Amino acid sequence: MLAVLRLPALADRIPGHRDLVRATALGDGPHRLRAVDTLSSWGEEVSHLL
Repeated sequence: MLAVLRLPALADRIPGHRDLVRATALGDGPHRLRAVDTLSSWGEEVSHLL
């Protein structure tokens, strides 16, 4: 799902998923780095997550 949310055509869906993607990026699960990458592609600052 994270890769799909990076598509420009789905930009209007970002606000509805931002909190979940942030929570995933803050966790230690297997999708953390993908979530960080997704946030970065949305233009969010992610240096504190690395």
